[in-house]
Amino acid sequence: MDHPIPVTMRETPAGRMKGTQNPVGQGSRGIDPNRITSDLKEVLDSLGVGQLKDLATMVAEEPLSDAQVEAFQAVFKLFATDSLGCIDVVGLSSLLDTVNMRLSPEQIEAALHRADYDGDGEVGFQDFLCVMTDSQKFARCINESPDPSQSVDQSDSVFYKALNQMLNAGLIPSSATGEIVRYYHKKSLRHVLRVAPHQDKSRGHVITYYAKGAHLVGLQPKQLMKYIKPN
Repeated sequence: MDHPIPVTMRETPAGRMKGTQNPVGQGSRGIDPNRITSDLKEVLDSLGVGQLKDLATMVAEEPLSDAQVEAFQAVFKLFATDSLGCIDVVGLSSLLDTVNMRLSPEQIEAALHRADYDGDGEVGFQDFLCVMTDSQKFARCINESPDPSQSVDQSDSVFYKALNQMLNAGLIPSSATGEIVRYYHKKSLRHVLRVAPHQDKSRGHVITYYAKGAHLVGLQPKQLMKYIKPN
């Protein structure tokens, strides 16, 4: 079972829906990461991908499908509020406020600068898509290296963590949620294949490596059962 962050939605003067959940990084109550990891392990076993050896036939990263692109567009629209359809300081700050994430103005500026993949001074949809599908960035954000020089600033992981909160708060349409969950489920499994030591691949369990990616973007056992497990 999953334990979503309790959220109460209310209308703001500007007409946006605002969540009143516990702030991220401030001891959110009701969520036990160890329990979620245990439940994720059970779900992965039920899906037939619990053991590392079960991933041997997984294909390499595939191009995004039209449905996946549309799902990321639905998420992007929650960030982009300016007249040009781009993510700016106001839009990102507003979205982070909606999900009770706290970043300094400097971190928000840094997040936008790093998300500007084409260097045109704006964060449009293609930039956002690059951020959310960049396998190297995804790997860095879940590496949790003890080496301070390898640590990841919040401005690097803000879009993943915001997605986490949006999924938990139910802000993303169900059809888009299904595509997002399936995409990051496969991305996490492919990450496992890349990082798992060779000696573990014949006997190790996927959850050892899968859980970090799942926790980063907010994959929950209940979501995997709903959107991935066949009827």
